[in-house]
Amino acid sequence: MQLSLFQRYRPPAPRYGGHEDQPVQRFWLPRAVAAVQANPRCFEGVGACLQWGMSAARLRSLLFWALAFKVIVPQGSPGCYVVTPWGQQLLGIAGLDPYLEDPASLWLLHWQLLQPPCYAQVWGWFFGTPQHPATEAGLLVSLKAWAEGRGPVAESRLRADLKCLLKMYCPPPQSVEDALLNLYGDVPLIRDDGAQFTRLTGPRAGLSTAVLLYCCLDYAHNQPAVKVTECAYGAGSPGMVFGLSSSHLLEALGHATAHQPGITLSSSIDGGYQLRWAQSATALKQQVWASLASGAPWTQREWY
Repeated sequence: MQLSLFQRYRPPAPRYGGHEDQPVQRFWLPRAVAAVQANPRCFEGVGACLQWGMSAARLRSLLFWALAFKVIVPQGSPGCYVVTPWGQQLLGIAGLDPYLEDPASLWLLHWQLLQPPCYAQVWGWFFGTPQHPATEAGLLVSLKAWAEGRGPVAESRLRADLKCLLKMYCPPPQSVEDALLNLYGDVPLIRDDGAQFTRLTGPRAGLSTAVLLYCCLDYAHNQPAVKVTECAYGAGSPGMVFGLSSSHLLEALGHATAHQPGITLSSSIDGGYQLRWAQSATALKQQVWASLASGAPWTQREWY
């Protein structure tokens, strides 16, 4: 099965809002995949809330995040959804991690959240471009400047999206129950020091070298080669999305390419380094995914 997300389906258009001010919760995505597999119209009808056992607002939030992380996608008539190949590969019954027990899966999901088309536009802005330490008010000013060139949008909607993003990756003090339900509360991407929010950089606990290699191949878009600096600093690149410098990325890719046949890490004419391969990047992505699925020892190395 190809891992291309939208080979046969039309993805939903990027948007603001839709999350009902609720970050994605720990069991929502596996539950959405299982429900859509059983009934493509599980979000439709007056009894949907009762069947899901949640309020209408929470159900709308769950649907938003399932679409945003690209594990489901609309198909055919309104109200009908289907699990994507990516969603099946990760969260299906025979998937890589059906219950999201492996921290590496959260990094893979974070990568797919940001990949075009990025359904959650404010998340695409924040993680797809460089961010300097700033207060929430300062971030809102930058967000408004970015959004102005993309059509009219109410400031209140931008503020709500930004608040939800910060709450998702940098949750405020809360009850133990809420902390356990927050899917990304322990993923080190943003730090709140009480005065400002800072994008964290450097090695990432739980982010394996195999996952980084997979994301670099995905970013290459079937080119025969890609520079490590481009993977680190290009718009929407793995380095930008995960907060990694070229030196950090080079170290991780050195480990991954030593174990994955068909890919070489070599010096380029300009003195930097590049990843090269003879076959298609898509085919190599599937090989890396197969190694992850089989639990090959080299894929288990967490990169700190």
